[in-house]
Amino acid sequence: MDMSPSQLQAPLEGPVPADLVRDQSGATWTAGGIDIHHDIELLEERWRHLEATGVCTVYQSYDWLNAWIKSVGLEENTTPQFVTVADPSGRTLCILPLGTTEKGPFRILHWLGGCHSNYNLGLCSGDWVKHQTTASMSALVREILQRLPDCDAIHLSDQPTSWGGCDNPFYLISHRPSVNESYSLDLQPDYEDLYARKRSSSTRRSARKRDKRLAAGGALTIHTVSTSVELDVFIGQLLAQKRLQMDTLGVGDLFGQHFADFIKALGHERTASGLQLMCNQLMCGNDIAATVFGTTYKGRYYGLVLAMAPGPHARHSPGDLALRRTIETCCRSGITAFDFSQGEAAYKSTWADHRIDLFDTIVGVTAMGHIYAVVMGLYLALKRKIKKTPALFSLAISVRRVLRGAKPADAS
Repeated sequence: MDMSPSQLQAPLEGPVPADLVRDQSGATWTAGGIDIHHDIELLEERWRHLEATGVCTVYQSYDWLNAWIKSVGLEENTTPQFVTVADPSGRTLCILPLGTTEKGPFRILHWLGGCHSNYNLGLCSGDWVKHQTTASMSALVREILQRLPDCDAIHLSDQPTSWGGCDNPFYLISHRPSVNESYSLDLQPDYEDLYARKRSSSTRRSARKRDKRLAAGGALTIHTVSTSVELDVFIGQLLAQKRLQMDTLGVGDLFGQHFADFIKALGHERTASGLQLMCNQLMCGNDIAATVFGTTYKGRYYGLVLAMAPGPHARHSPGDLALRRTIETCCRSGITAFDFSQGEAAYKSTWADHRIDLFDTIVGVTAMGHIYAVVMGLYLALKRKIKKTPALFSLAISVRRVLRGAKPADAS
C-alpha cells in the first residue's frame, strides 16, 4: 500500500481518542499511559524485563542500544526519545526506541540504531502488539508528535512486517517496501544433513574443489576471537578488509568513525541479555582470507559483516568456506536460526529458508517535512528499482567506480 505523504498524514490528524490502547482484558487507558524519556539507563530494569518476555530482535536489546547510543549516537548528534506505553497498573507494555536527528534543514524522528540495525521495531509485549488497530496506532503516533513538536517528519526504516509470531503494528499506519529484504535459515543439530538439504551434490563437490585449491596456498584454519585484546585487533582488521572490498565497488565507508568503539563496547562489557559476539577469521596460512562477524541472541545468529580480502585467495571463494564453517558452528552450538540480515546477495537467497519482508514508514509532519517525505520516498523507490534490476545495478556500480576512481579487485 504505497501512499503519498498527504495520504500518510491524514490518519495522524484529529484528537487523541480516549481508548488509545486496550490491554488483553479489554480495559482501556488514555494518553496518560505514554511517557517520553531520554536516558536509557533509567529504563534499564523495565527494559530488561520486557526484553526477556516480549517481542524484539538483538537490535532492540538494552546492551546493543546502550552501546550504540554512547558511541555512534553521540557522533550523529542523535537525541534519544524513548516512548514508553503502560497499562493503568503501571506495567510497561511497550518501549519504542526512537530518536531525533538533524538532517540538513530537517528534524527527523527515527528508530535508534541507524544503519547498524537490520531490523527496526518496538520492544513490546506480544499481547499489546496483537491488540493494536489502525486507529490505536494512529492515535499513539499523534500523541508522540504532540509531545515532540519540533519534528518535521517521521522516517521509520527497515521494519519487518512480522516478528516472533506477531504482525508489526506500525504496518497499520503506512508502509512502502524498504530497499532491501532480509533472509534467514532454519538450523538443525546435524550440519551435514542441513548442508545436503541446501546444496546439491554437484555444488558440494565444486565447493570441495575450491577449498582444495585454496588450501594449496596454506593450511586452512578458523580463528575465533576469544579475548578483549583479540577483539580490538579483530575489529581493526575487519574494517580494513571490508573497506578494501567496498572500494572495488566504488562504495565509501559504510560503518562510520565510531563503529569500532560501538563493537568494542559490546564485546568488552558482560551483557546481561545473553548477547554474544561471534568473530571468525578464515586463515590461509598466515593470511586472513575471509572474515565472518555476527552476534548470537535468544537462539538466533545475526550476521553483521562478511568480508573477503582482495588478492590471490579471493578467486577460490574463501567467504563461502568461512560462512559454511560459521553455520556449522552455530548448528553444533544449538542455535536454531541463522539470519543473513538484509541486502541482496546470491549466497543469501540460495541458503535461506525464509525471506523477511521489510517496510518503511515515511510521514511528513510539517510543510518542510512533506518535502522531505516526497524527496526521500522518490529516492528510496529509485534505489530499490536499481537494486532489483541487474542491468541497472551493474551500471550503478560502474558509475560509482568511475566517480570514486576505484579499480576492480586484483585477484591475481
